[in-house]
Amino acid sequence: MKRSVVSVLALGIVLSVLGAACTRGGAELGPVLQLNEKDGGGASFSWAYYTSLVADGDRVAVAWMDQNGKQNRNAMTRVSVDRGQTWSAPFALNEPDFANTISVVPALHQLPAENELLALWQTRRNEAGQKFVLVRRSTDFGATWGETTVLNTRTQSFLPVYAQRPDGAMIVAWTDERNIFRDIYVNRSLDGGKTWLDPDVLVSKLPRSEAGAPTLALGEGDDAYLVWEERPHKQGEGGRPSLSTASTKDMGAAWRRPRTVDMSGEKLPSPMWPQLIFNDGLLTLVWTGGVTGENRGSWLWMSQSADGGRTWKGPTELYSGTTQAFFHMQSKGSQVYLTWHGGEDDQPGHIYWNASDDGGKTWRHPWTSPERLDKSDKAYHPRLAVASDSDNVAVTWQEDHGRVALSVSKDLGKTWSLSDVTVVTEDSEAKLRNPQVAVAANAAYVLWEQWADKKKHIKSFADVNKVLPKDDYVRRVDILP
Repeated sequence: MKRSVVSVLALGIVLSVLGAACTRGGAELGPVLQLNEKDGGGASFSWAYYTSLVADGDRVAVAWMDQNGKQNRNAMTRVSVDRGQTWSAPFALNEPDFANTISVVPALHQLPAENELLALWQTRRNEAGQKFVLVRRSTDFGATWGETTVLNTRTQSFLPVYAQRPDGAMIVAWTDERNIFRDIYVNRSLDGGKTWLDPDVLVSKLPRSEAGAPTLALGEGDDAYLVWEERPHKQGEGGRPSLSTASTKDMGAAWRRPRTVDMSGEKLPSPMWPQLIFNDGLLTLVWTGGVTGENRGSWLWMSQSADGGRTWKGPTELYSGTTQAFFHMQSKGSQVYLTWHGGEDDQPGHIYWNASDDGGKTWRHPWTSPERLDKSDKAYHPRLAVASDSDNVAVTWQEDHGRVALSVSKDLGKTWSLSDVTVVTEDSEAKLRNPQVAVAANAAYVLWEQWADKKKHIKSFADVNKVLPKDDYVRRVDILP
């Protein structure tokens, strides 16, 4: 097939500037851009975090979802090459090959080669119920995009995740229903996403088991590691829910038989949302879980493996509280960064931080007294970003649905200042949710969703299928000396 390139090079004036540059909380705020051109036309779906952004120097690219009729969704992208002053027109990644589909969870990843990006998302065709995991490459930082590549051999795949090596070799994993019960499949590329395996590869092996929520880490050489949630199809059948792990020595073409992560000290039957990193020979796995009802509570745990996932040390309890924990973990060089929200009934939401300087072997703060980043008692859903061109680390979060906040550390997360927390935006009349952040040497970029207040949009029987209005916004925050 010939390379299909759709140009979105024409950069124009920002179409929806909601506020001029100003100084707030010690930071210089740039203009606000509404990403979706039609008011209220941003889209949601079954999962949170269907937005993404990457930044490099003066360039920033963003992705989100737009409504396309009552059912369909478009995976959209825009790019700026002048630090968010002007932006390209919106471009639908799923068109033309997957037009009029439900295209969700778009994610942008920066490739090692100069100006190269990879877009990854999931698409469903309504007529036949087919589900695809799709990628598309750009060699000019999102100004144009090449042809769409389907990674799954059978069309029952969803919720992909991604890991990349410094040389551009990458693995994508996803949950798959082609065998009725949910399994984990992978595909890999050794050339920056240009070519992929055919067919894709099954990793999970347990019959009558539901596998999901995969997380990937790439090790030394061609080693790679995968962890996922494993749940018996029927409770009481085949044991309790657990976390399974598998490894490969050839970047994903063949995988060893899965093992169960030892959770003998865990208090909960259902581990959720695992995240895995590899750093300096050590695998670090973090997950959460919670119970509801009279004895409600939530926990955050960490287990580590120094032998490629064959044995695990732990789990170590990192957090315990009545608020369900939500966390985000990343790694850069020898540093490992972890942020999460948690709290108790009287102070339900705080943003916490901890980091390691030796690949996760030791941590800067005791787990009983991690550093706190917020000044609110209702701060939730932190996301972190690490700059590739400086020592900047940024964390963003939402406060009580009416405010989006940002904190930036200029020394690899070693020092933070509560007095320098920046209010990126606030609105008492709407719901501000799920902020995302990217950071470069001189600026951070924050993307957030603004949902309409349901109380002001009461639906009648005539419009019961009408989508609640939603908009997506991005704003630059200059990092001052």
